Amino acid sequence: MSMVFRNARAKINNALVAELALPWLEEFGPKGPVDSETLSVAVNQNQASACAGAKEAKVYLQSAALEFMGSINTRAIEMARADMQKAIDAIVGDHDQ
Repeated sequence: MSMVFRNARAKINNALVAELALPWLEEFGPKGPVDSETLSVAVNQNQASACAGAKEAKVYLQSAALEFMGSINTRAIEMARADMQKAIDAIVGDHDQ
């Protein structure tokens, strides 16, 4: 399988995921800060998780994520649209060759 084909296939797979996610993000995704009753966020500390203060830091990281969830959702929408466009470009680009 050629590298061009693999790259195009990966972009198309990402676009399929984006196509499913985008309507949910646009309709149900948070538009601003949310509380823990509306949405839960899990933070996994892969680095220094055994250090003093890691458990307490996790609480603040989760709270900050909820506070900025509207911005995160907006960025997720942008990323999904970009993935869909990359797939279109890959298909059109491959077709022209």
